[in-house]
Amino acid sequence: MRRAKAIATWVTGVVSVSALVALCAPAEWWLVVLVCAAVVALWVMSNRRQWDSLWRYGDRPRLWVLLAVLLLLLVAMFQIRWKDSALAEQLGAQWHMSGRSVAILVSWALALFSLPALVKVSKRYLVPLGVSEGYGEGYSRWASVWGTLLLAGVVVTVFSRSSPLYPLNIWCDPHCFFTVGKGILDDAVPYRDLYEQKGPLLYFLHAGAALVSYDTFTGVWLLEWLAAWGFLYFSHKTMRLLGGSGAGKLTVLAVVVYCSPCFSYGDSAEELCLPLLAGTLWVAVRAVVEERRMPFWQWFVVALGAAAVLWIKYTMLGFYVGWGVFMAWLMWRRHGMTGVMSRFLLFVFGVMVVTIPIFNYFMGHDADSFLREAYFGNNLEHYHATGRPLWSVWLYGIANAAMQSPLLFMAVLVALVARYPRRDVALLVRFSLVASLLVLYCRPEAYVYYALALAVFVPLGLNALWRAVSGVVERSPVAWRAVVAVCCAVVVALSPNVWHIGDSRDDLPQYRFAHKIESCGGDSLLLNYGTLDGGFYTVLGQVPQCRFFGTFNIDLPEMGRSQREFLDEGNAAWVVTEEEPLEHARYELADSAMSEDGHMWRLYKIRN
Repeated sequence: MRRAKAIATWVTGVVSVSALVALCAPAEWWLVVLVCAAVVALWVMSNRRQWDSLWRYGDRPRLWVLLAVLLLLLVAMFQIRWKDSALAEQLGAQWHMSGRSVAILVSWALALFSLPALVKVSKRYLVPLGVSEGYGEGYSRWASVWGTLLLAGVVVTVFSRSSPLYPLNIWCDPHCFFTVGKGILDDAVPYRDLYEQKGPLLYFLHAGAALVSYDTFTGVWLLEWLAAWGFLYFSHKTMRLLGGSGAGKLTVLAVVVYCSPCFSYGDSAEELCLPLLAGTLWVAVRAVVEERRMPFWQWFVVALGAAAVLWIKYTMLGFYVGWGVFMAWLMWRRHGMTGVMSRFLLFVFGVMVVTIPIFNYFMGHDADSFLREAYFGNNLEHYHATGRPLWSVWLYGIANAAMQSPLLFMAVLVALVARYPRRDVALLVRFSLVASLLVLYCRPEAYVYYALALAVFVPLGLNALWRAVSGVVERSPVAWRAVVAVCCAVVVALSPNVWHIGDSRDDLPQYRFAHKIESCGGDSLLLNYGTLDGGFYTVLGQVPQCRFFGTFNIDLPEMGRSQREFLDEGNAAWVVTEEEPLEHARYELADSAMSEDGHMWRLYKIRN
C-alpha cells in the first residue's frame, strides 16, 4: 500500500507538471522552469541523506512538496489563461454564470486538491517549534530557514502587485524607484539627472532589479521575496524567544502584515526595510532574554542596517533612536561607560562603512550638492509644510494609521502594553515603538503605507494575544484553529490586491498607450506630465530625458517649470497626463483610458 501511494504521488506530480506547461502561455515558460527547478532543489536538499528511502511513504513529505507547489501554480495559471477564454464563456452559458466565475470555481477546486500536500509541507517546513522528536537542532534551524522562505514566496506572490500573477504594479511610487534605478544603469545620476525624493540606496536596489527584467517588475518581485523572507525569519526567531512560534502564528503574522492596507500594492521603502528592523529587534530581545553579551560583530551588522535605513528612507530611523537609547542604558548597566563608548564607536564605524561609498559615488559625479538638496533639504523644508502644531500632526497621523490599518495597529498596541518574560523587553519595545511613532508621523501628510514600518512589532503583539487565549486553545484546539483559519480567510478576501490576479494587460492604460506608441513607429520618447510616474516608462522600457520625469508631493516650483520648458522645446514625442488635460499648442490628443482606480489618463502626440 505504501509503495502504491508513493507511485501515485509520482504520477500526480508528473500530471501536474504536464498540465501546468499546457496551461501556461509560451511567454511564461521561464516561470515554469524556475519554479520547477526550485521545487526539485528543495526536494533534493530535504532528502539528501535518505536516498535509500526514495519509494518509501512515511510521515516526512517528499514529493508532497513538489505536488503542493505545482498545484498552487496550476491554480494561478489556470485562472490567468482561461478566465477570459471562449471555453470558459461556453461553460458559463451552460451553467448560467460568467466565464470568469467558471474559471474562479475551477481554480478553487484545484486549490482544494493541494490542501493535503500543504498539510504535509507545513509539518516539515513550517512548524519549527524547537527540537522536535526525532530531529536534531540542525534540522530545526534549517526547517525555519526553508519554511520562512516558502511562506515569504507565497505571500509576496499572492499579495504584491509586483508578482508575475499581476499584469502590473499600478502604484506610482515603485515606478519612480524603478525608473531611477534604470537610469543608474544608463549612466544617469540620481537627483542630478533624474529627480526623486527617497534615499539613493533604494534606487541602487532597483537598479539591481532592473538587471533581472528591464520592462517588468520580476526583479522587484524577487527583491520583495528576499525582504519578506528576512522579516518572517527574524520575526519567527523573536517569537520563539518570547513563547514559541510555528506555522499558525507565522501564517497569521503574514496575513496581518501583507494583507493590511498599509502594504498597499507592494514595493514600498518601508517593506524593504522590514528585515533590517526585525533583525535589529531580535538581537536586542535575545541579549535581554538570554542575558548574554551581544557580540561586537552583531553591533557592526546592526550599524550597517541602520545606515541602510538612513539611505533608503530616514523617517524610519526613529526605531533605531529608541533602540539605541535602550541599548546604551543596558550596556551602561552591564559594562559601564567604557562599554557604552566602545559600542558607540563601533556603531559609528559601521554607519560610515555604508555612508562613505555613497558619498564617494555622488562626489565622483559632482552630484553631492544635489544629494544634500534633494534628499535632505527639500524633504525637510518643502514637503507639505504646514502651520499646525507638532502635537496635532502626531495625533492626526497616529489616529489615521489606526483607522486605515486597524488589525496591524491593534497588534502594535498590544505589543506596547503587553507583559513580557522580562521587564527589560517591555522597555525595549516601548522605547523603540514610541520613537518610531514620533518620527514617522512628524509630517502633516500621514500616508497609509507609513504604518508598515510598525509591522516589526506585530510578532510581539501576536505572541501576547496567543498567550491571552492559551486556555481556550488548550480546551478546544480544533475549534480555535478553525476560527483563526476563517478569520485569516476573511482578511485575505478583503485584501484589495487578490481580486486583480490574472487581470489582462490590455485593460490597463499603460499597455494600451504603449501599444499605440509602438504601432505609430518613429520617435517614442515620453514625458509623464504633471503627476507621479504612472508606469509608462516601465512598460516602454524607457529612461526619461527630463530631470523632472514626473511631479512629486513637494512644493517645488522648478518641477512644473522644467516640464513645461521640455514641452515648449518639443523634446517629447508623446505626453501622458492624469486627470487634467494638457493645453499646449504643439500636442494633440491621441488616446485616453480609465484606470482601475477611476483616474483618467490621456495620451498626447506631438503635431507634425
